[in-house]
Amino acid sequence: MKKVLVTLLVLAVAMSSVFAAVDITGELVAGYAFKVGGPEDYVGMVYGQDGENTNTTKLNLGVADENGLWSIALKGFVYADDRLAGSATIDLAKLIAGDTALSAKLGLTYGRVTALRAYSMQKDFDRMRTADTALWASLNLGYAFDGGSVEVQLAGAPELIGNAGEKNGALLGGNQGDFVVSALAKWNGLAVSAGYMLKGDANDSSMGGTDNYAKGLVGGAVDVNLGSLIGTDFDFGVAASDKYSIGDEINMLGVAAYFGFDPAKVTVQYGLTTKTGAAADHFLYAGVDVTAIENLALTVYGGAYSFSAESWYVGATAGYTVSSVTFQLGLEYANNKSFKYDGTADDGGFWIVPSVKIAF
Repeated sequence: MKKVLVTLLVLAVAMSSVFAAVDITGELVAGYAFKVGGPEDYVGMVYGQDGENTNTTKLNLGVADENGLWSIALKGFVYADDRLAGSATIDLAKLIAGDTALSAKLGLTYGRVTALRAYSMQKDFDRMRTADTALWASLNLGYAFDGGSVEVQLAGAPELIGNAGEKNGALLGGNQGDFVVSALAKWNGLAVSAGYMLKGDANDSSMGGTDNYAKGLVGGAVDVNLGSLIGTDFDFGVAASDKYSIGDEINMLGVAAYFGFDPAKVTVQYGLTTKTGAAADHFLYAGVDVTAIENLALTVYGGAYSFSAESWYVGATAGYTVSSVTFQLGLEYANNKSFKYDGTADDGGFWIVPSVKIAF
């Protein structure tokens, strides 16, 4: 099935012409990443949807009912490889009761599952997600009210025995099973989340676990946007997150402050990683996002990836959008470990990353 994704895209477009209530969205990123200096004098690689060294023909495709009854998301390469990551969701509450403040979304996801998050920290310090690709079943219960909402997520997949001779059998057979429960509450400018994962990925966000299974992850986050709470025209807030790996006794704490108005937004984040029997490590990020010129997005950032290793970085990205096509150029210098590109140890040097994004 070398053209499976292309076929699905054609079918989705055809469906949209027949059923006016179907919305289609998608995104494809393609480019190159070049690095000069560091352990190797010169390195060249492709740059795609998931960053450097990822296939530039990966496409994110979404097809959804206009009224929110159902949605389908697909992630895969245009040339495909007999496999696609994707999900399908049906809102049972809307299906039964029509337009209602309640939601009960039943979903099947082929990929990985992430717990609900009130605030996303740089380098995903707050993120908790499953370690394995699997067929996950999920139920998200929600209620929307004036100025806010509440959502509870339940997701899981059993440990499966796969047959390598069957399609996807070897892949799904590697799943050791997991269970996720999380909740997210929002009210005006306040957001709070909490979650627990039975196993989870112990190496996510450079957490440094001994294997891919954390033997339990627990965490939460809070975001307080004072600007929204007091009714101003700008964002001004603070946020914090904490994630703990029970098996490896690793804790990742993140705090952030941000200030945003019409032409720009300033964000500062600090991360602290502690592990029983090891020295603490520190992370710092400071960035300015400028949107003063229409269709032009500029980000200038810098910080320290690790205080203990004296690893620091400085960079900028600029992108210009014309009719849903964005041409972007990224530049970064890192003395040891890159912040935005690659992110592996000893990948310091000067990065030049041109790319194009097509969104619809």
